[in-house]
Amino acid sequence: MESAFKERSSFGIIKEFIQKRSGIQEPPTPYSKKITEDGFYTFYSDEVSEYFHSQGGALSETVFQYIDLLHLPSRISTSSKMRILEVGFGCGWGVISLISLAEILEPLEAIEIVSLEKDRRLVISALSQPFFKPYTHHLECEGSEVFEVSSPYFHLKVRLGEATETVKALEKEEAQFDYFIQDPFSPSKNPSLWSEDWFISLRRIGSPRAILSTYCAATRARKSMKAAGWFVCRAPGFGRKRESTLASLSSLESF
Repeated sequence: MESAFKERSSFGIIKEFIQKRSGIQEPPTPYSKKITEDGFYTFYSDEVSEYFHSQGGALSETVFQYIDLLHLPSRISTSSKMRILEVGFGCGWGVISLISLAEILEPLEAIEIVSLEKDRRLVISALSQPFFKPYTHHLECEGSEVFEVSSPYFHLKVRLGEATETVKALEKEEAQFDYFIQDPFSPSKNPSLWSEDWFISLRRIGSPRAILSTYCAATRARKSMKAAGWFVCRAPGFGRKRESTLASLSSLESF
């Protein structure tokens, strides 16, 4: 199936997979919803006055930034084991894209995905979608801080709580991630998740050749990454956005 990603866009293949899995309904949520240009919804946070995604396309931006720029179709096909950490579950498009990719490519070893989110309502809303019905899951346990969904091709854990504290717990567990999806609200709205200390924390749970992708191209964020020991480079931006950012713990040759 990897060859299909050379002939067609990742977005087109993943969109088709989602639609075959009963599609995506607009879930009940306390957030305002907006349909973006690719036909998929995003949310608006009144608390930080910011949309979760580009208006140019909620799903297409996610696939571009976190599937295509990380070259995940080819990497999944050639890797024996892969662990991915997503910072900011949000609407769930990152997780849905990764699960779709795993189900399409059927890796020999299940991809391990950990997603961090502090708003329980977002997680329950997204995981109640028809998309997740075929999978083994533990969706809502009273007081639970971890939601799990799995198949032979992936194992997802959504961990609730403040990301800074959850990452400390992951370090104690000696977790090692190969890929980081850095997708919290922007540095001006959520500065603690763009600080030097934050990227040091991610470095501590990164494998030696770990790679990070983020939509953010802010100079301040890139300086924090560099100060924390990441090799940083400019990457194409989605839609009308000129740039995004990739970073590696080994060297820029990782890209």
